[in-house]
Amino acid sequence: MSRAEFFDHAAAEWDARANATTGERLREFLGRLDLPRGGRVLDVGSGTGILIPLLRDALGPRGQIVAVDIAAEMLRLARARHGDLGLRFVCADAATLAEPRQSYDAIICNAVIPHFEDLSAALQHLATLLRPGGVLAICHAIPRERVNAIHRAGPPAIQQDQLPPGEAVASMLRAAGLQVDTVEDTEHHYFLRARVP
Repeated sequence: MSRAEFFDHAAAEWDARANATTGERLREFLGRLDLPRGGRVLDVGSGTGILIPLLRDALGPRGQIVAVDIAAEMLRLARARHGDLGLRFVCADAATLAEPRQSYDAIICNAVIPHFEDLSAALQHLATLLRPGGVLAICHAIPRERVNAIHRAGPPAIQQDQLPPGEAVASMLRAAGLQVDTVEDTEHHYFLRARVP
């Protein structure tokens, strides 16, 4: 079973994994990104769309959200729940996403980077999609050790998908030409923020 097939099969029960703390933490993360009203945001690994209502609130009615995921069923559920207003859904691998350079004000990778085949290459590509001053955020509402334990206990498709230490990812972001201003790899959560200088 491939990763895409795993996430397609898991889509129907995916939202049951979240709780009130998850939503609060994600709202707090987004509040630290200074998203511009009417801006354009790429939601990488958007799944069933947990960030979409929060992004709509932050961006306002003129904001544009592009939700990308490798699992078509995740995106089907996201569209059914959140409609199409200000949204575009793309079933693709973020590492090879065919989008114009410098087309986003922000890129958010929530609970997804362990699943990239080549994390460094994916971050290099995503960095090219940011406008000058644009921000890239990587976040997990739970700590790294918990993420990795969940994956190790999961099916073969994701058992090797491990979340690297925050400083290791920060080095990759710097190698991609970004300025890293936040690295929080704590016992409560995982959050990195970087900007195009």
